[in-house]
Amino acid sequence: MHLLREPFVHFLAIGLVFFAIDRALGDDASDERTIVIDDAVRAELRDAWEHEHERAPNDEELEAAIARWTDEEVLYREGLARGLDREDALVRARIALATSYVLSESVVIDEPSEDALRAHFETHRADYADEARVDFTQVFVSSVHPDADVRANELLGLLEAGASPNGLGDVFPGGRRFRLRRLEQLAESFGPELAQTVAALEVGAWARTSSRFGVHLVRVDRRTTARATSFEDARADVRDTLVREARDAAVEDAVATLRARWEIVRR
Repeated sequence: MHLLREPFVHFLAIGLVFFAIDRALGDDASDERTIVIDDAVRAELRDAWEHEHERAPNDEELEAAIARWTDEEVLYREGLARGLDREDALVRARIALATSYVLSESVVIDEPSEDALRAHFETHRADYADEARVDFTQVFVSSVHPDADVRANELLGLLEAGASPNGLGDVFPGGRRFRLRRLEQLAESFGPELAQTVAALEVGAWARTSSRFGVHLVRVDRRTTARATSFEDARADVRDTLVREARDAAVEDAVATLRARWEIVRR
């Protein structure tokens, strides 16, 4: 049953379901309870097997995959018939997500032109700049200790007197030394107080600050200033951005087309 737990197979199976149901309803609505296992289904299941096992399935393995797919197809259709897609929010959300995935993979996106790439870069140049980063060392004092404040002040005195930070304080899950961190990252991870302290601290100086974890004694070891990025350096990122935006817009249009097939009644 490991195969059925693969997200790729879930999307594949649901995509095949859509194809089979559309074909059945399009040809003959009375045939909607017929499950067709044809060469297309076998090919998709064979590809899924090769994706997971990195080899082609033998006849016995392919038949086992077909049997599992058939059972899943039966359960899926029975679930729809029983209205589980409407009553179970999780099932409904997963089907909607899978449909969105199928739409996203089916749309054809043109490669952005050179002019479009350069125009986007010029308009959003700041988004592709290398941000300022900081290296810092910390000695951590956990807030679980009732004397955390006293311990922190004592350790700060030792550090300011030249003591090595190695071995001092409590173990922190994130480590003792942090490299090339953006201030936004620090604010997200530790909170604004630590980020502001690090931003204002001179290189080599120690300071005390706090987070939701406890008390941090921090020393900035190095700062890397922000610098502009050239178009050539940012080309790949710009291209990915434009392709992603075009795909998102195409999926929105596809959803709008599907929505137009339904009568939406508000009560």
